[in-house]
Amino acid sequence: MKVQDGEKNIEVWFVRLVAICSMLSVWKVRIGGMDLLPVLLFVLVLFWMAFLIVLINQGKRKWRQRYGRLDMAMGLLLLYELGQLVVTILVAGEEEVPDYSLNLLLISLVMLYLMMMETDGRMQGYLDLILYGGLVVMTVLLLGYLCSPRIGESLFLWGNQTATGSYLLLIATVGVLQYCTSRIPLQSYFYAMCSFMSFFLLGCNHSNISFWILGGTILLIPILLRPTALVFKRAMQMMFVFVFIISNMSLLTNYTGVLLVETSYDLEHSVYLDLLLALGCVLFFHYWDRIPERVRLDRIVLRRLYRVEKRLLKACLMIFLLFVLGGSAWQSLDSGRMSIQALQSFAVPLWKEAEGSHSFFYACVEEQGILGAVLCILVIVFAAERVAAMFGWNKVTKGMAGVALTGIIMQLLLWEGCINILPIAVMMLAGAVQGKEQMMR
Repeated sequence: MKVQDGEKNIEVWFVRLVAICSMLSVWKVRIGGMDLLPVLLFVLVLFWMAFLIVLINQGKRKWRQRYGRLDMAMGLLLLYELGQLVVTILVAGEEEVPDYSLNLLLISLVMLYLMMMETDGRMQGYLDLILYGGLVVMTVLLLGYLCSPRIGESLFLWGNQTATGSYLLLIATVGVLQYCTSRIPLQSYFYAMCSFMSFFLLGCNHSNISFWILGGTILLIPILLRPTALVFKRAMQMMFVFVFIISNMSLLTNYTGVLLVETSYDLEHSVYLDLLLALGCVLFFHYWDRIPERVRLDRIVLRRLYRVEKRLLKACLMIFLLFVLGGSAWQSLDSGRMSIQALQSFAVPLWKEAEGSHSFFYACVEEQGILGAVLCILVIVFAAERVAAMFGWNKVTKGMAGVALTGIIMQLLLWEGCINILPIAVMMLAGAVQGKEQMMR
């Protein structure tokens, strides 16, 4: 038993090292002409695979007996990337130094998924490690914004609005999820602090797409988790703080010199967001006042508010798509009326940001070809099917993974994003697919 526990502890540490490396590999360091994260991730997963093979040869472990469509798609993607990597090495000239970062990253991600699926799934605490690592990076970013930009320039995130927004979205999502599901007061304060810090940094980064994604993600939490009064209460607390911080960024940027970077907010936006916040509070307290007194908040399910929130999320998604797909049509509207001006002030910046960004799939087509992009899309489709098929209100871990993965997929569709979120996404996917409730806690 002690031997088995020791082997399991080694696997736990492999998972923890992957999480730590994913969150901290944001410094401007290159190894052999490649980014830092793909190299570290490949080495870690290679050692993990060697360790697992040794256990299997000793008869202490066995390979999985059942493999599904997702595993087959992962295997095809692995073979394709290995073949492309070999061809690139053979074709490259002596003086040419190709960048194998994307090939090595995709190979490492597939191997990471396969290794995660070979474990029993009972890994502890890597969601907290995401916040610990993210807190270090957020501190550096905060010092760069408030003290000296030279401090922030040590990170490759600095000056890259898309990568910074993508990285901070992961921290904000995990922080809010942990806050909504935590039962220990001291831990809840830590999760709230991480969430508030990420909200403020997202405001400093000023990416409209990140605001919409995070807002939708918070609205999704009571829908995919069990919609108890406690979950609703905590999710709405996070939404209130998030909107409040963003709505007051105009006061910080226009009337103070606190921020040392160029960013600006329209004062009219603050007024509209404050009105929206007041309307949301009226709606929430309308349903909240109906809760009977002396009833435990984690025992009562707010079904009516759950249905209202589903409709609200669908409406927000429709508005977001109209803003993004409307294109230059929003600029051509007659701006003589105040309502049209208000609409344009939200739609035009969002459309321009979406137009100037490239999705992760575009990068796959550009660097991997059509076949590589198709295989990546198949992996994501099969993964979404597996997670959706196991949804249930009594499955908290799957709900948390579903919320986080939905936000990550939205990022990949709209942005090239930050590669540091991809290993975390794979770990969450494996945890949801395995169906182990203790995976992330």
